[in-house]
Amino acid sequence: MLPISHNSTGHDACPSRMQRAHVRLPLSTRHLAVVATLLVMQTASAADDVQVWIRAFIPDAAISGTTVPVVSTSGGAALKASDGGCIATDQRTWSDERGARSRLVSDFHLLVDGASGVQLQSSGKPVTAAAGIRSVDCGSGVEIAVLPAQLLADELGTPAQTDKGAQINVRAAVADPLRPWSSTTIHYDATFIYHPSSRTLEYQALTGVFPAYEAYATLNGGPAVTVFRSGPVRRSESAAGGSKADVASVELKGEVNLGDAGKRPKPPTNLTVQ
Repeated sequence: MLPISHNSTGHDACPSRMQRAHVRLPLSTRHLAVVATLLVMQTASAADDVQVWIRAFIPDAAISGTTVPVVSTSGGAALKASDGGCIATDQRTWSDERGARSRLVSDFHLLVDGASGVQLQSSGKPVTAAAGIRSVDCGSGVEIAVLPAQLLADELGTPAQTDKGAQINVRAAVADPLRPWSSTTIHYDATFIYHPSSRTLEYQALTGVFPAYEAYATLNGGPAVTVFRSGPVRRSESAAGGSKADVASVELKGEVNLGDAGKRPKPPTNLTVQ
């Protein structure tokens, strides 16, 4: 322990800055000081920032083994619509780029801290955004009209700390007036649970059958990890007789590792069509 000197007024006099700079602590004390500093730094950075984005887009090629009825026009790929016309696609296939063209997208951050729980981090932008559908001429690809997006649902639940982890639900839907298949809306309803101990993200999602749906996530600003991808589902084979019937929704379940971005995610389990 350093001796304490007293000045003429009787008050304790602390060592000057220069004196403190030359104070040598015992080796063990200096080691303890370093360890304490590291612990403080580790505690300050203990919160995990999990960013998730889920979206729907109109693909322009065969994806996930599903044949998309693409019409080639001079203006790009298009799909046949219910009214006999055509819908312009988003001119892409799967992409983890956050700015990739989409019809419906929800994008949010979760801050998960073992001490303070879980909270949403606001970016100042709307969590959900929707884009209109372009009707084009099936021969020339020339745009006929743009049907404005009619957002039917836009809900981001309050994040909660459960015994399983940090949980949040997101639901969004937009009208699809030119529906090329049986679904009348483009929609998804998904629950995500982040497990801090294993740094994995569990998900359960219900999507429409059209168009294509994809979700990605990052951990602490790291590389994007594919959570799930689901191509358009037009019909499903029934168990009895092999007959076919229209389906209205697709359910996806699974879990991905966010702590190891180089690891390929497992495909969705228990994929069912309803």
